[in-house]
Amino acid sequence: STYDIIAQERSTNIDNLDDGAEEYDIGVLNLVERSTDNVSVYTAPQADFSDFDNVDTIRAGMEAGNVTESETIAIADEDDNRGNRRGDVIVHELEVNGIFGALPANPTPAQFVGSSAFDLAINQTNADTNRDPFMLDTSNTDVNSAFHLVRDDDNNTVFLVADSDQLRFQRGSSGASDVEPRVEDTYEVELNVTEGYLEDFTRDDVDENESVSDNFEFVDREATFDTVDEEVRVQPADNETISGTTTIAPGTEVNVRARATADEGGEAFLKSAEANVTADGTFTATFTGEDSFATVSSPPQNFTTSIIQQSFEDDAETDGRVVEGDYAEVAISNQTTDGTTATVDRVYLPDGGFVTIHDGTLLDGATFDSVRGTSDYLESGEHEDVEVSLDTPYEGDNGTVIAMPHQDTNDNETYDFVTSEGEDDSPYTNADGEIVLDSASLTVDTSTPTPTATATATPEPTATATD
Repeated sequence: STYDIIAQERSTNIDNLDDGAEEYDIGVLNLVERSTDNVSVYTAPQADFSDFDNVDTIRAGMEAGNVTESETIAIADEDDNRGNRRGDVIVHELEVNGIFGALPANPTPAQFVGSSAFDLAINQTNADTNRDPFMLDTSNTDVNSAFHLVRDDDNNTVFLVADSDQLRFQRGSSGASDVEPRVEDTYEVELNVTEGYLEDFTRDDVDENESVSDNFEFVDREATFDTVDEEVRVQPADNETISGTTTIAPGTEVNVRARATADEGGEAFLKSAEANVTADGTFTATFTGEDSFATVSSPPQNFTTSIIQQSFEDDAETDGRVVEGDYAEVAISNQTTDGTTATVDRVYLPDGGFVTIHDGTLLDGATFDSVRGTSDYLESGEHEDVEVSLDTPYEGDNGTVIAMPHQDTNDNETYDFVTSEGEDDSPYTNADGEIVLDSASLTVDTSTPTPTATATATPEPTATATD
């Protein structure tokens, strides 16, 4: 039911409060049945834990995409011994009503985790065979330091925010204790409103807890860069970007670095750009100003890309290169030949290499057996009307020809893709990591032209002189 609440000047007749006395304010009291509705797990940037101690910051983070519902929480691998372990923040959203009267106005996490009235349990769900599951070790976890407890009375919600770096677990009630979170362990988060509290609340006998739960998995902190032929590629220009994907929480700010040394006559530089991890786990860093790649005066120039201070293994280091020109391109059109050659209309090779002719069995997975022939080594740049002699000629009326640019990865100007079983001279790929190729039909015409008869003049008789 809903009741009006009126604050007014005291009446001399307490049985009649509506006798024209001045009203100061009015409110509404809504009586509802209590319930334990839901638990949801969110992840948030590790650096934001200290800020998530009030409902406004948490709600703002949800709106901005910095607090996102997730089934994974990224932590540093236990083999990371650099003393710089990092783990993302776990935000538990507990939708429950009928408990706020039992909570102090400013409750501490310890009054909630392990309370006799309501309890948040965090228990492992993928324990090894014949082993007790891990559970939150409240003896070795400083609960009031590792958690923030935030009331959101207006929305019948309690937020329990956990710094995963500070959590410690124990195996069962008597096994190994003080264990740090482990990658690939999965946990169930369960909110229990206890029988004892429910009996006090309802004055009825209650046989079991009211419980709701959600699950998450600890995963390794990883980042991979978007590459072309296994290296980060940028142009010697302003506003070039380096992008990639990561397992860490959306909203995390990462510093992407590009560092080059003066080896082999190259120029040394150190450039950096900030990027924010988006909701789909991607990031894009734009290099501009003093950190622009436009200052690189003599491409191609090798460098190393990395992300520091995020507990990524080896800082996610990846080879990179400043190059001029775009990705490889190739074009081949339908043609008629005697089956021993094929002509590629145009091929562009940013770093030199070869153009190879595959037949249609490539589409069935015959990566090496489909090779019919390859060109001589081609220098970097664009080439037109490249005639390729076929080691395995086409026999019959027609067939499919697939032109594919290949790199010279071992720099010996010899096509070694087949003999190395793909280890060397791999195909060029485009910005999406797909192999660059083009296909056409080849018609075989082996007809031999009929010889044309040549007329031979008959000599005139020569007169013989008579004496």
